[in-house]
Amino acid sequence: MSDIGLQHRDKEIIDENLMMEVGNVYKELKENRCMNKELRILGIMKKEKCQWEEAEEKEKKRKKITEFF
Repeated sequence: MSDIGLQHRDKEIIDENLMMEVGNVYKELKENRCMNKELRILGIMKKEKCQWEEAEEKEKKRKKITEFF
């Protein structure tokens, strides 16, 4: 095989490896984006849970005060 043939074959191998790497990076970014979305949703749920618990505590205190009077 000539030098040009070897260079062409090497270029094809490099191009193929680059495409595989790009595919892997894209897949990883997509997974990270999904994870970030899930974490953001969990954060919102946690915040809402805290607000819900605070509201329940306030309601309990209000009931105690009204029962006292």
